[in-house]
Amino acid sequence: MESLLAFFGWNLPGIKILGLILTALLWVFRNKINREDIFALLMGISFTFLGYTHVYDYVGLLPILTSLWLYCYGNQKASLGMIGLVFLLFFPRRIFLAAGLPFLVHWRTIVVLILLISVLFFSIKAKSHQRFQPEIA
Repeated sequence: MESLLAFFGWNLPGIKILGLILTALLWVFRNKINREDIFALLMGISFTFLGYTHVYDYVGLLPILTSLWLYCYGNQKASLGMIGLVFLLFFPRRIFLAAGLPFLVHWRTIVVLILLISVLFFSIKAKSHQRFQPEIA
């Protein structure tokens, strides 16, 4: 994320602090999110804001992909969108670099951020539906 923002001319040296703040907010609002998604969201925050990752580190995004798979199962539009994002995530970087567009160097950061926001959205939506379900005793 830091190099993506630097590309746009925004020098934010405290981007890691933002990652820590987002982690704290995740802890505060954990009751509004499905428990199964907490680990996925933590991995997404760490990949986006805290760490310098390589292509072989993207296996750590499996919790995000698993959550999205469970949420998008049965929803064809959401499934196609998520499949497209996962395809972009693992698309070979050298092909984008050959295009000569410097913005495309950072496309994976944007894709991970979209995946992270998608899991958060689906999780909050699912949790709110659970609250309105009557308990069967």
